[in-house]
Amino acid sequence: MTSSINFKKLVSVGAALLLALGGNLVSSEPAFAATSITWDAGTGGTMSSNSQQTLTESVTTGSPIASAPVATKPGCNFVQWQEWRSGMMFSNVSFPYSPYGATLDIRARWECPDVLTTAPTIALSGSTVTATAGVWAVGSPAGEWLICGQSVSASSNMNGYFNPSAFACENLHSQAIGQSRVSTNPLNLNNTYYRFGGASNTVVNFGGSKVVWIERGTGNVSSYAVTTSVSIPMVISGGPSQNTTAPVLSPEQARNQIKPLPVIVQPLVAALPALSKPLVDAGGKVDLKSGDFTGLVSASISG
Repeated sequence: MTSSINFKKLVSVGAALLLALGGNLVSSEPAFAATSITWDAGTGGTMSSNSQQTLTESVTTGSPIASAPVATKPGCNFVQWQEWRSGMMFSNVSFPYSPYGATLDIRARWECPDVLTTAPTIALSGSTVTATAGVWAVGSPAGEWLICGQSVSASSNMNGYFNPSAFACENLHSQAIGQSRVSTNPLNLNNTYYRFGGASNTVVNFGGSKVVWIERGTGNVSSYAVTTSVSIPMVISGGPSQNTTAPVLSPEQARNQIKPLPVIVQPLVAALPALSKPLVDAGGKVDLKSGDFTGLVSASISG
């Protein structure tokens, strides 16, 4: 108790001496330090008429900044100023903005969409499909091949992704496993390609399908362009099927290619499944027409 009273007396005496010397009892707050702000417009951005990409200024910590410097970037849309600290994005910045901290890095965030000026095209010649790449005013998209259903058509979208499943499209792969999408241009249809899909992975048969070349955007806004599709015939011109002999017919196919014959002749058709020559009724005789029968030794009817 006595110690407390003595302490209060000491404080009172000290205060009286301070007042007598012209002092006051109101404590003064330390002055705010200045904040150094670096405004960074980003690669290709312009901060001023002399093409500066960064602008450094000293401001009073805690004092509101009404608006940011004007920043532009060709082909891009300004989105947001961001506050970065120690190389990491700390927060988005809105104005008026009151900075706190000794050194701040304020960076611009951009959206830079790809811009397609001329669409890509493809053409089929023999067993080769050749793509003519599109022309892009902004961006340098990469292309790849897809095999699609009959409903696919030319299209482009500067703010979206191509949906391959909507057109029964699948990427072509040069290997049975692994990520090996085919981007080689032109495309040789006689090469072996695969549908990628684990256990369902199979060798691609181009006959009766459509092939397209798709270019995907490389900017931070999704974009794509698809060529007009090219239909692949069941028999590919210039392919291996063009170098084979006449196909071997089954007994049923042979029956479909001949005129009605006497019943006694029918066993002959079933007995000669490799016969590809038409048979005709000629008054009880079997005439084999329009063919070279070199090497034919004998034929029999009903034994």
